[in-house]
This record gives sequence, structure tokens and C-alpha cells, in this order.
Amino acid sequence: MLETTLRAVVRVDAQGRASFPFTTDGLQTLFEVSPALALANAQPVFDRIHPADLPRIQRSIEASLADLTPWQATFRVCLAGGRERHISAHSSPQRDDDGSVLWHGLATDVTPQVLERQERERLQRERDRAQREARARAEALSRISHELRTPLNAILGFTQLMQAALKDEAARPVS
Repeated sequence: MLETTLRAVVRVDAQGRASFPFTTDGLQTLFEVSPALALANAQPVFDRIHPADLPRIQRSIEASLADLTPWQATFRVCLAGGRERHISAHSSPQRDDDGSVLWHGLATDVTPQVLERQERERLQRERDRAQREARARAEALSRISHELRTPLNAILGFTQLMQAALKDEAARPVS
């Protein structure tokens, strides 16, 4: 069974180099990066973060590093074959005696929940569009009906007058 949760310690040393001194096998599952590779250098993990999400993630990590505040983010990772995974992660930083910062954290695959939410949003948009189209059709039919009713009422009224006149003429005695 694949581990969809990652427990890890991320270390940023005084020179700004990041590594994973501890990680579970979830790193391989979530990021497709071996724990042994990340032990020396965290860059392969960061390379997996979606390019559109990376600047936001970098800024939030820098803020957490500067203020030693808890870090939390949801982001996408790009995997082999064009696959994408959505990750929700949070960690707590702690400064070490040597000046490095350690984040003890947890990352979870939230792809099913994100895809479900996106599907609900898509269905809601389709429903809203269908309702707008139905209202537009009803309004158009109402206008057409009104526009047709006015001249048809005049024609109907004139026809009734003609029928009444013909009945009157037919009812008169011939002299």
C-alpha cells in the first residue's frame, strides 16, 4: 500500500542549503524522490513543485525561516508522465545551536479532495450556465409571445367584427 502521508524533518543550514535529515517513504510516494537522495540535498524535492506554485512556496518558507513561524501550504507537484499531485503540508520550525533551522512536518496527498472540489465547482458552473440559458430562453419566448399577441389580437378582433357583420347581413331580409 502506498503511503500518502509524509513525515519529515527539513533542515536549512546557516549557508541556506536545504536537506531532509529524516523522512519516511512517503517522500518517494508523494514526490517520487528517494529519501536517500533528499538526505543530502532537498533540491530534487523542490524541483517537483509546480512552477506556478514555487514562488509562493519559496516566499512562505523564507517568511517562516525569518520569523520562526509555523509553515503551512497547499501546492501541486509535477510527476513523471505529466501527472500532478496536490499536497497539503505544515511544519513547525526550530532554530538549532549551529544556526540551522529544522522544520518538523507532515505532508499529505490531498489530490482526491482537490479533484472532487474541482468537479463540484465545474458542475456548479454548468448548472449556473444552464439556468442562465433557460432564463434567457423563457425571456425570449415571453417577448416573442407578447409581440405576436398584440397584432394577433387586432386580427382576431377585426375577424370577429367581420363575422358579426356577415351574420347581420345574412340575417337581414332581402328586399
